[in-house]
Amino acid sequence: VLAATEHLRSLDEPGFERVRARLDDDVAARIAGVMLPMAWIELGDYAELLRAGERELGAGDGSLSIQIGRATADRELTTTHRLFMQTATPTMAVERIPQLFRTYHSAGRAEVERASAGGFKVTMQDVLPDTLTHAMALSGFWQRLLELTGGRDVRSSVIACRERGDDATVTVLRWR
Repeated sequence: VLAATEHLRSLDEPGFERVRARLDDDVAARIAGVMLPMAWIELGDYAELLRAGERELGAGDGSLSIQIGRATADRELTTTHRLFMQTATPTMAVERIPQLFRTYHSAGRAEVERASAGGFKVTMQDVLPDTLTHAMALSGFWQRLLELTGGRDVRSSVIACRERGDDATVTVLRWR
């Protein structure tokens, strides 16, 4: 949440205030109350922040949520997970996605498997709410994770999402 709010503020401080104004008062208060890096809020509140950011400052294509995911990775992976990142390869990083997911989520899980067309497939299970903006933020986080561990030409694509009526939320990761 701190990385998301910092990123939104860095883009446009008055715009961030418009984002906050789009939130229900109780959601805005819970988000404003997050002062510590590992403070917990409901995923629904985070999803609402992403949605409001996309509506107010985004281009309508999910790219702002991806930027927020990347900014979160830059903030967290270089500090909290610094020791792992010093020796990790992209493949090691992909294998670590389920543990990283559990670090930031109190419910649900991320399952990783090799994709039939190459790369890896990450499937989200039991995530509530399972939103496209959250999937896009995770996509950006994982893309930056792979770049920071040496992946080149990293592509992270959300190919299915339960919010859009698919059976599962699935992201495919590929790199050179």
